[in-house]
Formats: sequence, C-alpha cells, structure tokens
Amino acid sequence: MAYRQTPAGMVGVLEVAAGNDSASGSDGLEDATMSMERVAMVRNVFTKGPEGWCSYDYHAAILSGWRETFILSTWRPGHGPKGTNCVTVDHHQWSADTPEQPVSILALICYRNWMDMGPVDLRGADLSVYLRGDDLKADGAACYFWVNTTMNRWHLVSQPLQISNGCWADEPNRLRLFPVPPGSAQGPVHDGTRGPARLP
Repeated sequence: MAYRQTPAGMVGVLEVAAGNDSASGSDGLEDATMSMERVAMVRNVFTKGPEGWCSYDYHAAILSGWRETFILSTWRPGHGPKGTNCVTVDHHQWSADTPEQPVSILALICYRNWMDMGPVDLRGADLSVYLRGDDLKADGAACYFWVNTTMNRWHLVSQPLQISNGCWADEPNRLRLFPVPPGSAQGPVHDGTRGPARLP
C-alpha cells in the first residue's frame, strides 16, 4: 500500500490487519483470491510475526549510498480487529520517495521473494484488508494498492483504500483486480521512468 501526492512531512501510525472474506468464511489478507475458484492464494494473518511487511525509507537509502532500506513493521498480537493480530508502521519507519511524481510513500510493502515465495497472478483477484490510522496526518494524500515488480509498477488509482481513524472499521476494504483487455483505453500507462504504472 502506498500514498500518492504526499508531502514529505506526513506523520502518524498506520496499522494493517487481515481482512475477512465473507464469501469464503475465512479470515485473512486475501489479496490473491482467484475469481473463478474463490480459493485464497495469499493470506496474512500475522500469527507469529509481521510476515515480511515493511516500510520503505528512501532517505536512509540515500544516506547509505543507495542501498534500498526497508524497516520491518511491528507485530501486535491481539490488537487487530475483534482481537486478531495486526502489524504497525509509523513515520519514523517511512520517508517520502521524492523523485516520484507525484511524491509517494511506500508505507507497507512486501516482496514475495523475501519470504522465499514465487510470483502470483493477480488478474481477477480479490483483495481484503483493514487499515487503521492513529494520529495519521495524510494532508490530502490517498492510499492505493500497488503491484510491484523488478522493473514495473501498477497503481490501482480508481479505488483508493480507506483508512479508519482511531479505531478499526466494521468491515475491511474489498477490491476486485479486474484484468485489463489489451489495447483498452483504461490499460496501463507509462509513467516515463519505470514502465507500465497504472491500473484503471
């Protein structure tokens, strides 16, 4: 999850917890549930820890001589919705990626190869996630779901993720990642730097 059009001074605490997919009757961050089979492919319930979820500290990367720097999120068992587990990040862990236009903050990011897992096909997938902010000053920024690969990024700009303020929402964010037909006017567009960068 990332912020777009974000000033470098955004501060606060952002918490993430597993969504609840009522269609399958199971708990989990089900960000790759295939639309045909409705079987969860990816599920983060944070049973033993943060499961690889980090914040990106761009400023620290610059100071280190351009070694990308990621700060592991904090595991908080029992502090999620309805007593479930969650992870927390705050403004001491992230910094604005100022070369990005608009400026972005990668507040929560996880690469599957960090966990010794391969890529997944997210076309036609469902995503379910709770997001909570405590004293989070977004200053007009929006939070989006991104798909990140080595050389490309896709931003789901049509469906900003909602962040509840000071408490967990009754229901999680739920998104459907529709595949985009080739040649569609709503297809991925080039951001001038890293290849296709937009989902409708």
